[in-house]
Amino acid sequence: MVRTGTRPYLNQPFDFYHSCFEHNFRGLEALSGSDPVIENSQFFNTQNLAVFNDSPAVLVDARLNWWGDASGPFHPTLNPTGVGDQVSDGVLFEPWLESPPVFIDPDSIIPLALGTEYAMTLAPSDRHYFEIQTAAGNNLLITLDDIAEDVPISPSSAPVQIFVAAGRYPSPDNHDDFAEASVSNPSVAIPFAPTIAGKYYVLVQAPQLTDGSLEATIQADYTTELQLTSVSPNQVSNAGNSTIQIKGTGLTSGATVEMISPSGQRTAASDYVFVSEAELFATFNLQGAATGSYAIEVKRPTDNAVATLQNAIDVGLGSGGKLEVSLEGPQVVRPGRIYRYNLVYENVGGADLPAPFLSVTASDSSTKFIIDGSPPSDVLIWIAPGNASPGNVLPPGQGGVIPFLVSTEQDAEIVASQVLESDSLFDWDFIKQRLTPEGVPDSQWDSSWNSAIDQLGNTRQEVFGILRELNTYHSRPADLDSLIRFALFLASQNEPSTSLMSPHVFKEQSIIFATATYQAEDDVKLLDAFGSLIVGPTNGPPRDPGAFFDPNKKTIVVTHGWKSNEDSQRFEDIAIALQSVYPDRNVIRVIWKQGASTPPSLRISNS
Repeated sequence: MVRTGTRPYLNQPFDFYHSCFEHNFRGLEALSGSDPVIENSQFFNTQNLAVFNDSPAVLVDARLNWWGDASGPFHPTLNPTGVGDQVSDGVLFEPWLESPPVFIDPDSIIPLALGTEYAMTLAPSDRHYFEIQTAAGNNLLITLDDIAEDVPISPSSAPVQIFVAAGRYPSPDNHDDFAEASVSNPSVAIPFAPTIAGKYYVLVQAPQLTDGSLEATIQADYTTELQLTSVSPNQVSNAGNSTIQIKGTGLTSGATVEMISPSGQRTAASDYVFVSEAELFATFNLQGAATGSYAIEVKRPTDNAVATLQNAIDVGLGSGGKLEVSLEGPQVVRPGRIYRYNLVYENVGGADLPAPFLSVTASDSSTKFIIDGSPPSDVLIWIAPGNASPGNVLPPGQGGVIPFLVSTEQDAEIVASQVLESDSLFDWDFIKQRLTPEGVPDSQWDSSWNSAIDQLGNTRQEVFGILRELNTYHSRPADLDSLIRFALFLASQNEPSTSLMSPHVFKEQSIIFATATYQAEDDVKLLDAFGSLIVGPTNGPPRDPGAFFDPNKKTIVVTHGWKSNEDSQRFEDIAIALQSVYPDRNVIRVIWKQGASTPPSLRISNS
């Protein structure tokens, strides 16, 4: 735990985790271009700056920290309403922790053996941590059960929360899954599939409990049984389509899902997105459906097993989807500063919306918008899916927050709007100028470009329709540049064509890449800078005893692009040059086989 200010310099590989910086003039100074990482730490009662960076062009990563207040650190332009300790320019601080981090004693973590029930008592301020050792590739079900009063509690409705994370300690701010139980709802379960080879960590707490105590049990089991644990959303309207997230164990691709009305009438899903054996999405056309409480039934085709969750969804009268968009940030931006904005969107209606494309523009042409991975632009466009849905839809009650930065040379007003998907021409010239790779001859690029855009379409309706389907397995907002890069990649895998491809063909291609898996032990090899094998395929040659790798040192990773030659001389020269410049670090070359199929600009995840 650090309690005095510290100054990392260039080439000093300092990172800080679970540290405390208090009562300093400056908490941490990053000088001469050093780039420390500070995470899950806390800063408070700093006299001047909690984090000072004298080289703002080299960003200091200080995300997921506590700054002394839930409003975050103060920065005059990026977070002017924050009342926590102040940070300088060149510091990444969002998201921040909204409460002080809890420092966990590893000796206090309780091993939870598979198949064994553990009973606990929860008093005010109690936190129970568990660890579960798992092998790879299983269906894991973690059940919190038997919630009951031990000593009369206050408030009587105090929830018991369970947070789970793979390979790290969970917290309310950082976890993989979460559920709540109570005396009136005494059992909840969280599924994971396929499991990692490693440990899952669990936190159980009752943070609202002020008096009394609760009893509870927790158990973790492998299972192959088809079970349903939860659905979301729980309330929809009968005014259109609704996409439902279904969680459980033993789910399979090809499973069928039906909603069953109070009278027994069945409505089959019209579309599916299978994510894993623990999660799938089903879309239902509920236009004019009877109101009431519906059950969800899933049938597994491999063995005809059936699982039903009663009273899963309430269908009510309502309207169709309705989009609301707003901006969080200053009304006007002024020259010489960088401003932080959030684009906030939500479907406040009662039925699905196709995931909309949203844009931000400015009233002055000198204004530039900045996001990671793209050059500054005078306009930004994103697709905006739900926060718990496939990436091509915005279900009722769901939305998201998209952060971005703004700089300008003149006073400007920032405007957010929905992009119209009309029959007007798509501006391919603007996109081509932004995406043309350096070093590629114009003739070669023009040939590839023209073949690709012939398949993607010429009107805004055609292009945005294809991009929406490509985002299905992305399941989060994606900027237009990244989506088009992925579309161009998929188009390049096809035979040259001068005809428009339908969106579903591109969607099928994207699913292949989204669901492709590779085994690291077979598809990846690691070499040191000079080509000696560190790790290779299981059935390949053994590790070279002369390979240079020190696990106690920081590592620089060099890898090839998704279409470049893994053994090119340039690739080798870069690694050797880095090793000579940084002799105190490992430099390794990563050779991807199947794993390099998807371009890195848009990583599609199915977990």
